[in-house]
Amino acid sequence: MSDHTAESVEQERLFYTEAEAAAALRVHPSTLGRLAKRGRSPVEPVMTGSRRLYPVAAIEALAHPRGSR
Repeated sequence: MSDHTAESVEQERLFYTEAEAAAALRVHPSTLGRLAKRGRSPVEPVMTGSRRLYPVAAIEALAHPRGSR
C-alpha cells in the first residue's frame, strides 16, 4: 500500500468536472455542456450517470498548446 499525500493524489487526477474543464478552456460551463450535448465539444466527455467528465490531458492540450507563446 502506498502513502499518498493530497498533493500527489491531485497530480494523478485523470478527469476534470465540466466546470473545471470550462474554466481551463475559458468558456462558460453551460457553453461546454451545450456543445457536448450537440456532439460538438472540442473534447469527448466521459459520461458517469448524468455527469460529463473531461480527460485532463486533452483539456490541458487544448488550453495550453505547444508553441503558442
